[in-house]
Amino acid sequence: MQTSTAGIRSSSRSRKVHLIDDPDDCDAILDELFFSPSSSVLLPPSPLTTYLMVQRQISPSSVSASPFLTGDFSRQLVALDCEGVALGRFGRMCTVQIATSTHTLLLDAFKTGVVGGNKKLKEILESPHIVKVCHDCREDASALLHQHTIRLRNVFDTQVAHQIWSEQKGETRFQASLSELFRSFLNLRDGGVAKQAKSAMEADPSVWCQRPLPTDLLRYAVFGVSHLLDLAHILAFHLSSCNEVIRRSCETYLPYRHLNTHLNSPAEIATPGAVIQGMVAARTCMGLTLKLNCGRNGVVSTPAALSRFHDVNVGDIVDVQVASQSQDGKIVYLDRYDGLYNYWNLKERSVLEST
Repeated sequence: MQTSTAGIRSSSRSRKVHLIDDPDDCDAILDELFFSPSSSVLLPPSPLTTYLMVQRQISPSSVSASPFLTGDFSRQLVALDCEGVALGRFGRMCTVQIATSTHTLLLDAFKTGVVGGNKKLKEILESPHIVKVCHDCREDASALLHQHTIRLRNVFDTQVAHQIWSEQKGETRFQASLSELFRSFLNLRDGGVAKQAKSAMEADPSVWCQRPLPTDLLRYAVFGVSHLLDLAHILAFHLSSCNEVIRRSCETYLPYRHLNTHLNSPAEIATPGAVIQGMVAARTCMGLTLKLNCGRNGVVSTPAALSRFHDVNVGDIVDVQVASQSQDGKIVYLDRYDGLYNYWNLKERSVLEST
């Protein structure tokens, strides 16, 4: 990935996008944005200039009324997102995207000193004084910790914010996608950017490792993070508070990075009878989906097994046992862990359920 500066223009303002693969350039722009805002840094000229059109969807009056800009939250905000191959603890982080109100940075995680080993980036992401705005930070936080020893702190997760907003309206909480929230709160659509990127990922699961990155992926990476701050301001305005969102984000989503760290590889989770932990990601009439922090998804699908999860909600961490896995190894079938009964064992389970 070559270092470049790309102007993103709208009718009201312009936003600069920097594609960075050099540690010195990364330090310079981070200094400019976070450590010495009054300084004037000149990034080196680049033969590559990419124009990515992004229009901010929030009015200045809405921003000025945001709880982020009052009281204890008159602090720096930074939007954060990551992309990679099977992103998470055992996957490979390929890019880190950061956005402020004026700049978007796309950092090449393959380059030593740009993400891994970058003390300035680590200080920003671990700072208790800078609010990191993310959408479903769980796999990002796990990858940052286990691949780059960066402990993400002080997070405002827009997925968590939406769950709190749903609860306040008396609705069942669920894990909304970023595109859903963009449409609902910003009336924003990506014009096919996500569809094109996902088609590329389906055709080549390792496409994020390509250098230079294809334009479709650049647009996808930049689009989401560039609007996260606007989304956070709108959600905070509806909630009239940031405290609860940050507290819940840090207490429920960040601990995910520590799940099942006793496992040394994704293959170890496939052992029938293994006792692990899962975080409930979705509940439908057909079953439960759990996140496992191991490069696999967990599923509870049989009626008997589902009956043992009647007391859990989306976001809860529960002890489970592995019953089996799918043929391709991507899905692990689970049952509730019980110290007295081996529910995961089909032979023993059939006897128990008949008594």
